[in-house]
Amino acid sequence: MRRAYLIAAGIGLAAVVALTAYVTRSLADPPKPVADAPKPPAVAAPAPAATAPSETAVQLPIGQVVLFSSGVGYFQREGVIDGDARVDLSFPVSDINDLIKSMVLRDLDGGHVSAVSYDSNAPVEKTLQSFAVNLSANPSFGQILNQARGEKVEVVLQQANAAQPGTMTGSIMGVETKQEAVDKAVVNVEQLNMWCADGMRSVKLSEL
Repeated sequence: MRRAYLIAAGIGLAAVVALTAYVTRSLADPPKPVADAPKPPAVAAPAPAATAPSETAVQLPIGQVVLFSSGVGYFQREGVIDGDARVDLSFPVSDINDLIKSMVLRDLDGGHVSAVSYDSNAPVEKTLQSFAVNLSANPSFGQILNQARGEKVEVVLQQANAAQPGTMTGSIMGVETKQEAVDKAVVNVEQLNMWCADGMRSVKLSEL
């Protein structure tokens, strides 16, 4: 199903980062002429975007350009796409904030934009450190649980017995290491400490 599609924004000249918009079809109405589409107001942001080539992306040509003496510009891309499609744009990394604030995407024929995403040039270590649980140092199971102190969890024991129920629910207090004698040798054993409804409970990680 073919339909008219319009992207408007004020963005910069260089092409270094790809922004991807996924457009899906929701109605089967015939396409409306793009020329009859209402033009959104000019938006102040840095200068024009180039389109990055892609095997699966639709390339939308520039349909309107408005330049201002202040050094910013309004650029409108418009065209007709067939069925579900992905539209790629490229722009400078430094302009991403202005682009997201000023970009307007419209489907003029009853469809909708399902997602907009952009690539990041941040190193993997920085991305992993940004999570609530820091994964940059490839933490062990015990270290991950220790970072989640205060979170409510449910643990299931491999073998339930009279002293320990099969399932326990409580908040993580932390993970500690204790020494135990196993086959005449002393080994370190990690234990998860939890605050449950009936008080503090401790269970070996190897038994979970």
